[in-house]
Amino acid sequence: MSNQEQIDYWSGETGDTWVQSQVRIDAMMEPITNALLAQSGDARGKRTLDVGCGCGTTSLALAEVAAEVTGVDVSAPMLAEARRRSAGVANLSYLEADASSVHFDRPFEFAVSRFGVMFFTDPTAAFTHLHGQLAPSAPLLFVCWAAPADNAWFSTAAAAVNPLMPPPPAPVDPRAPGPFAFADPEDIRTYLSAAHFRDISIEPLTADLPLGATLDEAVAFQSQIGPLSRAIRALEAKDAQGRDEAVTRVRASLARFDTGGTIELPGKAWLVRATA
Repeated sequence: MSNQEQIDYWSGETGDTWVQSQVRIDAMMEPITNALLAQSGDARGKRTLDVGCGCGTTSLALAEVAAEVTGVDVSAPMLAEARRRSAGVANLSYLEADASSVHFDRPFEFAVSRFGVMFFTDPTAAFTHLHGQLAPSAPLLFVCWAAPADNAWFSTAAAAVNPLMPPPPAPVDPRAPGPFAFADPEDIRTYLSAAHFRDISIEPLTADLPLGATLDEAVAFQSQIGPLSRAIRALEAKDAQGRDEAVTRVRASLARFDTGGTIELPGKAWLVRATA
């Protein structure tokens, strides 16, 4: 099944936005990123694949220990930023391709992903293909978001703006490609098992995720990505007052997390390991 819709989405305005927000996004994700990298010892001296590498943060870190790293992503803007950041790193390269279908000339000895696997149109087919790009017994390690209710950094803004948004034209499939498509760990286990991975383990990762040093910074960040950004795009086209109300609602919802220091909201992810 084609991932063209996701390819178009990440290669357009969304990809540009993530490049512009890369520093802030990395700061928010840092607790999860650090936990992922702490478990990435299998990359040492190995030919390593970074799935959904985005702007290259995890690829750069892995290149410090791996023999060779290939970062693959569908987003041209994000890969351009990754290449800019990685200039001069001899053992790191990037490929603009769909990890669910691209064929490599040699198998990888380790594969890792930071929030890059939840956007496959057909997860079982995608993981089956990835399995075929890995050497026998190669480890796969990735993180994916748990349920929105367990991620206040997302759900707080969503709850604030949802009353202003029109109802969706059809019920939303919680397993549709998106940041929370892998919220149910049993789904993850099903996909990986069907793709012939073994030794599957799924552990929770919880952390307070920083959205900004001040309330203004947190609101500005949420205006760039997440539910508030979508509400702004939907509302400002027809109602500037509605846009302002959305920002005001999110600001009020985040204010209770403002303790005079960094504004941090709870987050939860799954740390997933499997073996090819």
